[in-house]
Amino acid sequence: MRRVFLFFIAFFLICSVPGLAQPKRMEISFFGGFALPMGSWTAEGQPSDLMTGRWSPHFGKGYDDFNWGTDLTTLDDVIGEPVIKQNSGPLMGIKFGFHLTTQLQIGLSFAYALTKFQYTDEAWRDIEDTLTEGADLLESVGRTVQPTNDSVQSEGSMILLMFNANYSFIPYGQFLPYVSFGAGLTLHSGAPSLSYFLAQSWGIFGGSTYGLDVSYVTKTSLALSLGMGAKIFLGEAFGIKIEANGIFSPVSLDEEMTTSFSRTMTGWTEYYPYDDVISTQKSSRIIVSLQGGLFFAF
Repeated sequence: MRRVFLFFIAFFLICSVPGLAQPKRMEISFFGGFALPMGSWTAEGQPSDLMTGRWSPHFGKGYDDFNWGTDLTTLDDVIGEPVIKQNSGPLMGIKFGFHLTTQLQIGLSFAYALTKFQYTDEAWRDIEDTLTEGADLLESVGRTVQPTNDSVQSEGSMILLMFNANYSFIPYGQFLPYVSFGAGLTLHSGAPSLSYFLAQSWGIFGGSTYGLDVSYVTKTSLALSLGMGAKIFLGEAFGIKIEANGIFSPVSLDEEMTTSFSRTMTGWTEYYPYDDVISTQKSSRIIVSLQGGLFFAF
């Protein structure tokens, strides 16, 4: 207990030494950490004929008109529904800062985060079960089936471009706590997708094919941040920096669906092509960012 007490006394005395921390004008920081997106998702803007049109044998009226003959898992709870989430992931980046005063610093930051968009576990299970059960049933009744499934459960990354302002509580010292404010943009790249093509044939009765592709188009988002951090000087012009931020950055993705159909004989039930946005997936997202790294002043 005495050693712990002496350690904190020594740490306080070291951090109170003024000579090492008189801020220089310019500063560059290299950091790494973790990004944790949080927030619920909704789906808006579904067209009125999404479930009443005959687009695919795997959901809505298309499933009913296919006459599967038994109850199978469908995509009714996937197509046009809120089925996207964003995973946590590592981030890394660089910051450039300029001191306007001994306590106020402004700057720019660039961060890259591997925070992938992903189908929820329930939605992915429905996708796998729907496609597997349908192909298995057709084979069991004598059809020749050729399924192609190129669906991807998770994909994507995120870039944060921010203008920042840091205000230190004290002007000098080896340990400088500060508050941080920021505004900027969040850019996204990549998203999960559903891509399935089913070909079936039945001897002299010919065959048919059914294509279903669902993709999610990401958009740039505005971002506002608020955080706290500290700089600890290890020398006259370098040290370590730790920081935690809450970044408010609502996000939306356009869900686009494309279907295709062909048949060799008119006896097969006809399906119709579709190519349009079927919903907008939205989240009033907050990203918690935990960072640590090195800074160099000059």
